[in-house]
Amino acid sequence: MVCRFFIFTKKYIIHGGATEGYKSILINIENDEYIIAFLANTGDQTNELDLAKKLQQYYILQKMKTRLLFLSITLFVSGITNAQSITGLWTVDQVSVGDKKMTPIAKWFKYNADHSYQAGNGWLQNDEGSWTYNKKEKQFLPESKNGKDEYGAFKVEFSNDKMKWIRIEDGMKVIVSLSRISDVPKSPKDKAVGNWQLVSVYKNQKDITKSYNPEGKEAIFIRWTGTYRKTHPDTSRSNGYWYMNAHKPELHLIDYNRAIDVQVFIVSFQDNLMTMKPKNTKNITFTYKRT
Repeated sequence: MVCRFFIFTKKYIIHGGATEGYKSILINIENDEYIIAFLANTGDQTNELDLAKKLQQYYILQKMKTRLLFLSITLFVSGITNAQSITGLWTVDQVSVGDKKMTPIAKWFKYNADHSYQAGNGWLQNDEGSWTYNKKEKQFLPESKNGKDEYGAFKVEFSNDKMKWIRIEDGMKVIVSLSRISDVPKSPKDKAVGNWQLVSVYKNQKDITKSYNPEGKEAIFIRWTGTYRKTHPDTSRSNGYWYMNAHKPELHLIDYNRAIDVQVFIVSFQDNLMTMKPKNTKNITFTYKRT
């Protein structure tokens, strides 16, 4: 009798032998998890070693399919559960009250697994409290430490990574649309803070930078404290308070000299540039660069 012993991997062992025209093979897979044994008297018509390898490969393939199917089901169920959970960080996409849109800028809510929450606008946190959610009734009730909400719970709707709150306030239907996010959003107020140098002025789409700011002296320093200092083209300076509208990207400059009217600019940002357009004079545009 001649015996042959083959080891293909540490987990798959094939042991076989042949005598007097009979051949036998024993396949041990995954430490006795699966054992295949067969006896053949077909002579050279069957390559038992190849057959053993094919059986081994078939078993591995079936096991992989089972594991992948289980993984897919697990991920699918996990995705559904996560998509229909209040827990997480959310940003407000739109707030409608009746037929009016009243969407705050960079508004976010963070709902924690311990049923506490924090909320804010941009990098400013301005609220915290606790929350409850009735899955059966699909009702969500946040309770702020800043005061009681007299309008009661919201009806909640989920759609993938989107969520809607719906309720009636003073006879009007209120709908708050939110999206799940990974980072706290940055508001125009956050972006405005810094030191800015005037780099261009356009009036009626014509570049008037050299005539408006010939020495390149105009600049504005917007402090996080809510104050600003502006250097004018003639190097004179003015100081005052500033604030950003909570619902629109509108920058308000209030000079300490109350005889000077409040200036309101519509602002936008791109990389290190800030564009300011006077709200009541839309044919002129000031562009500043962060320094």
